[in-house]
Amino acid sequence: MKAGWQRVAPGGWGSHRTIGAAVRAASDGAVVSVQPGVYQESVVLDRDVMVVAAKGAGTVRVVSPRGPALTVHGCAATVRDLAVEAPGEVAVLLHGGSPVLEGCEVSGGRVEISADADCTLRRCDVHDSTRAGVYLTGTSRGLIEDCTVRSVDGDGIRLDDAARAECARTTVERVLGSGLHLSGDAGGVFADCEIGRCGDAAVLVAAPAHPLLRGCRLHDTGSQGVRIEGATGSQPAGAPEGREDGTAAGQDERRVRLEGCEIFRTATEGVLAGGDSGIRLKDCQVRETRATGILAAESCRMDLDGVRVADVAGTALVVMGTADVRAHRATLTRSEANGLHCSGESAVELNDSEVSRTAFTAVHLGGGARATLRDCHVHDTPEHGIRAHERADLLAERVRVEQAGMAGVCVEDADATLRDCRVSDVMTGALITTRHRPLLDGCEFSAVTRTGIEIGPDTGVFIRGGSVQRTGSAGIFVDERSEAWIEDVEITDAEGSALVIWTGARPRVRSVTIARSGKNGIYAGEGAAGLLEDCDVSATGFPALYVGAKATPVLRRCVVHDTKEDLTLADGAEPVFEACRTRDVADSTMPHTDAEEVSALPVPAGKRGSAGGTPETAEDGRKEDLSDLLDELDRLVGLDRVKQEVS
Repeated sequence: MKAGWQRVAPGGWGSHRTIGAAVRAASDGAVVSVQPGVYQESVVLDRDVMVVAAKGAGTVRVVSPRGPALTVHGCAATVRDLAVEAPGEVAVLLHGGSPVLEGCEVSGGRVEISADADCTLRRCDVHDSTRAGVYLTGTSRGLIEDCTVRSVDGDGIRLDDAARAECARTTVERVLGSGLHLSGDAGGVFADCEIGRCGDAAVLVAAPAHPLLRGCRLHDTGSQGVRIEGATGSQPAGAPEGREDGTAAGQDERRVRLEGCEIFRTATEGVLAGGDSGIRLKDCQVRETRATGILAAESCRMDLDGVRVADVAGTALVVMGTADVRAHRATLTRSEANGLHCSGESAVELNDSEVSRTAFTAVHLGGGARATLRDCHVHDTPEHGIRAHERADLLAERVRVEQAGMAGVCVEDADATLRDCRVSDVMTGALITTRHRPLLDGCEFSAVTRTGIEIGPDTGVFIRGGSVQRTGSAGIFVDERSEAWIEDVEITDAEGSALVIWTGARPRVRSVTIARSGKNGIYAGEGAAGLLEDCDVSATGFPALYVGAKATPVLRRCVVHDTKEDLTLADGAEPVFEACRTRDVADSTMPHTDAEEVSALPVPAGKRGSAGGTPETAEDGRKEDLSDLLDELDRLVGLDRVKQEVS
């Protein structure tokens, strides 16, 4: 026998019959070579020796009659290519020291790493264990590489207390609990691991544990892909990251982090974060979940960067409670409910993101939720592109909304600010009904099946700049009692009337350009009022202006040109014109005044009539001889200068 070697064999000259006897006879640094066979014993290692299967893996089996089959106490022993089996909960107990297990098979009980052990498991197969496959507790450290943990009646890998693990290229499968379970202040880095076919979540984190997962695949679970519970002492969403140097990053960064991971085929949510937890997902994919893709609940904080959620049976991203979610370069697509759903007092921010191909409204905001969308693309939904209702607050900047079966943007009772947004190929461009005063600043609406912007009753929206083009009916519709402010807007190519002011509405309209409307340029319904200043109306299919019965709009410095007819009035209409002008109008009856003068409109008999009861029609009236009109004008009392200009 070589010096420093101890030989173990079931029988034979010059050999120990048990591994324990050989270890007791060995000095530090010795090699214990074990010949093929089954050894019924409990091996205890308390010195720095190497125990190896002489003929390689699968030839030596250590079976404990009771208790752990292998115990390592406070030493740097190495065990290679042994199969270890125990009938109890613990098959291998690593208590302190820095032991190494390589190429070993452990069954019947778990591998438990406790106290301050700093151990290594490499190319090991742990299976048919109870409660856990590999369990780290205390202040222990574990390096787990190229291992398999399977068929466990409990969790695959579990960390408690202040334990840390660095786990790479390891597979966890067919476990009744969670594949990876962390609690207490545990943490670590898990890279390129495969965790699947779990009865519970693939990864379960109980606060304030904080693992980092890189390049992992989490799939085929009985519940979530990742579930985070409790309080982690997280940083606020959007806070600077910690270091990126392996385990140190997992220790210093107090959030749960996933980078480059795939989560798919989960029985419930792909990711569920609750409590006061913090989580960051970067360049991850969540797909084929049977419920919500990602759910942020309670007061958790979540950052999403380059995350794609697709093909989920519920909503792609749900934010509720007081959760705060920041998303950059996110893709939420092919969901069987909403793309994004926010409720409670939650807050969400989406930047440079896409929400598309949803079965319900793409972006839905309710409760007191606050949402900010910047440089996003929302498209392909049978319902609304973006809907804010109840007490929700929406800020959308440079957002494109396309191919919505209902409204591109719908604001009901909520508040909203839209800047430089583009809405096209939708049923209604914007539908706004609220007692707040939403702002539409520089927004463009085009290729709209019905109304470009529909302002509901009692709504005081402020529309500044932008355009409304190619609408199937009205360009902008101002419903009863509304007091909208509309400035510097272009309304072109409406198949109906360009601007409709309905019963009792009192908008303030300034510097609006209207061209090529299929019906009236401006339609003021019965009892409508308001102020229209510096507007330009041209190329209308019906008379440029229609004023309904008892309507009293004031038109100041408006110009009507290049159209067949400028004005039709209903009986009892009382509009006021100040310094208005016409040019290139074939049939003109609109009065012209100096800027200093105000005129109640003279109403030629042939110009009074009905608009047919809808804002999309106007009556042509009978033609009058020009001399008859001039005679009737001359019989009116006063306003000589006005008479001269009209003549």
